[in-house]
Amino acid sequence: FHLLRPIDPAGGSWYIESLTDSLAQKIWDEIRSVQSKGGMLACAKSGYIQAATDEVLRERFKRLATRADRAVGTNMYPNLSEAPLPNSTRLSAKKPIAAAKDAEIAPITPRRWTEQFEELRARTEEMKSNGSSVRIFLANMGPVPQHKARADFITGFMEVAGFEILKNDGFKTTDACAEAAAASGADIAVICSTDATYPELVPDVAKSVKEKAPSMKVYLAGAPAEEFKQAYIDAGVDGFISIRSNCLDVLSEIQKEKGMKR
Repeated sequence: FHLLRPIDPAGGSWYIESLTDSLAQKIWDEIRSVQSKGGMLACAKSGYIQAATDEVLRERFKRLATRADRAVGTNMYPNLSEAPLPNSTRLSAKKPIAAAKDAEIAPITPRRWTEQFEELRARTEEMKSNGSSVRIFLANMGPVPQHKARADFITGFMEVAGFEILKNDGFKTTDACAEAAAASGADIAVICSTDATYPELVPDVAKSVKEKAPSMKVYLAGAPAEEFKQAYIDAGVDGFISIRSNCLDVLSEIQKEKGMKR
């Protein structure tokens, strides 16, 4: 009842005011910079505006690729049952926003913030339409509480590209895990467990999978402790996937190894 009767309705507004002031100052600094270079037309002719726009785009793409920024349903929490938008509703990166009347001015073309991930997903969907797919086997070790966090992370990570995830409730032995991985016919096995169990589990699981399925790639969920990293690689681990991984690069490389062209 009293939630609608705060003592100080404007309390905390200083935070928004501070952000607004900071934004206004940055805008004013940019306006002054453009003016010092001869104005908007001169900056457009020199390529300054185009270069600044490209720099912003590169930074946004980078933050999206590493998932520092989240586009729900695209680079995070993908919905695999969602149908893609028709091409007619998408902005074309090939058509300029407006044709430049001055031949000296390079046009600026529209780009979608999520276009790289949309293309990533589209490549997988095209492969599926041709009767193939990328299959990921979760090499879950131990009971559910032991592997669930990492297994859920890898599932969400791989589903960004629309890859097929082969799940299970975990294995008690490395041999059982390796046999199931080999029998699955997956392209990649991802070892999922905890940091505490990795030093003992990872070398055995990786070696066993490689022995039973030599062509299968083996990844580890999580960033390895530096003192164990080389031992994991020597045992057959091909890569590591953690929250610091570049999601776009990792998934694109997997597609490339599967034969998909970018």
